[in-house]
Formats: sequence, C-alpha cells, structure tokens
Amino acid sequence: MPTRVAGQRPLHQTRIIMETTNKTTESKKNWLTKPLLAKHYQVSLRTISKWMMLDILVYVKVGRVVRFDTAACDAALKLYSVM
Repeated sequence: MPTRVAGQRPLHQTRIIMETTNKTTESKKNWLTKPLLAKHYQVSLRTISKWMMLDILVYVKVGRVVRFDTAACDAALKLYSVM
C-alpha cells in the first residue's frame, strides 16, 4: 500500500470526488464561505477547519479567500457516513 503524503488525498477519494463534481455544471455550483458551510452542516467553525486540515473537505483557496463547493463537500463527507 503506498504511503500517504501529508496534504494529499487518497487516490480513491480523489477519483470519487472528481466524478461527482464533473457531473455538475460550472454555472450551477453553489459556493459557500466557511461560516455558511458550518451553518449548513450544523457544526462549529473549528470543525470545518479541522476537516480542511485533514483533507476531508474539498475547497478552493485564492489568497485568503476560501470557498467550498457544496456538492463536492457532500460527496466527500458521504465517504465517512456509516450505514
């Protein structure tokens, strides 16, 4: 099993997220800020930051601006759901 480099997603997780995000069109993406995403998932800002640090959430960062695509985040978090 290949070792994981810090800050790099596991290959299977990246493939699933890419397949999910490719299905949505660019114009229909819903971009949220960190506070809005925390409210959407009913968690704290600290939890969102921790998920970012652990590479659980998919986000775009340009300078100091961070935005989250809700469809990609939903797909990423679905990997951690327990049925």
